[in-house]
Amino acid sequence: MKKKPDGKGREQACLFSGIDVSQEWFHACILDCNGNTVQPARKYCNNGEGMENMWNDSRSVAGRLGLPVVYSMEATGIYHLDLLSFLNGKQATVFCLNPLVLRGERQERLRKTKTDELDCRIISDFTRKNHMRHQQSKWSACDVELKERTRVRQRLTERSSGVITQLRRDLDILCPGLSQSMERVDTPASIALLKRFCLHTRLFRATAREIEDAISPFYIVKAKARERALKLGELFGSRRTADGLEDVIVDEVRYLIREMELIRECIEHQEGKIEGEMKNRGSLVMTVPGIGPVAAAVIESEIGNTGRFGSENAVRAFAGLDPQVRDSGKRRSTGLHISKRGSKSLRTALYRCSLPAIKYNPACTDLYNRLVARGKHIRVARIAVAAKLLAQATAVMRRGKPFTVEGKYLSSAAGAAGE
Repeated sequence: MKKKPDGKGREQACLFSGIDVSQEWFHACILDCNGNTVQPARKYCNNGEGMENMWNDSRSVAGRLGLPVVYSMEATGIYHLDLLSFLNGKQATVFCLNPLVLRGERQERLRKTKTDELDCRIISDFTRKNHMRHQQSKWSACDVELKERTRVRQRLTERSSGVITQLRRDLDILCPGLSQSMERVDTPASIALLKRFCLHTRLFRATAREIEDAISPFYIVKAKARERALKLGELFGSRRTADGLEDVIVDEVRYLIREMELIRECIEHQEGKIEGEMKNRGSLVMTVPGIGPVAAAVIESEIGNTGRFGSENAVRAFAGLDPQVRDSGKRRSTGLHISKRGSKSLRTALYRCSLPAIKYNPACTDLYNRLVARGKHIRVARIAVAAKLLAQATAVMRRGKPFTVEGKYLSSAAGAAGE
């Protein structure tokens, strides 16, 4: 008989409530330890009243049989979050299951039938058989807020990249080669130039002297501002724009500049909130060389409780940085690729941290240099560094102690610190 630990080393029998959540409704059924139906699937509204009704029904069954109830649900985008928070507020034992894990359970059943009632029974039965191998899903308002802030920042960053791509396209339509001449269209100097002269046809009537006046406050070496202004002036003089496009494209450039400034302001606001929270926490992950406050926030909020991972490989798989090998019969993989199945936010943050880690983290520097010397592509080496950073951050979280450089890297760490 399947039993649940009671927190004192003993085990006790319990009931299992599987919940299938959708946008407007959720279905819940209850099974006993032997897989027998105690309460058939019932339909509830996915709101406060429906959650209370489900809770009262399950408590009634628990009281009648004298057994505690273990709740489980499938992570379904955003629709399960309110219910998960509700059950945690009731101090219930809750499991939030990965859809990929449940997919295998469904595939074992040969029938093609799929209903909400059947799904909630599958979830309940899976929990009955496997709950001892899974960590409970604890809801912490601070952790949830931090996780969502990092994801909001990531979405804003992705949106900013799209705006920059569109702005480069528009500038090259107006004046071929302009985006390359400006190096980066999102620098303060470039934005100042576009904002000052980007009226209908006015941008390309600006003289080299006027361009220099607009961008020189952003250059320490004024000679470079003058050189850039002369190049842009020559480019403006030789441009040719397709008839009928100039006015509408200039309009869009103005819209994109305003959007870019708003997004940048929002990103700075979120980063300020994140950095303040990490400072209050005294984050130990920030002691790992190469990991800043924003990346540390992503790592801590995405990984959560390190105890739910049995090994370093499990954490790496969660980040999607584990190697994906596809061999079958005589066919062999021509190269190794990462699975990319896991937390995209975590994987992206670690990859972006790989560059500063290569410079300031001795173990990462050594790993990167060895891989490049063996002929590995730079991206492959950076992915390996990202995985190394993940291992270091996870170790710090598990030990609860600041990061320390290994003895064999002490001399190189001292050299990097002195640069």
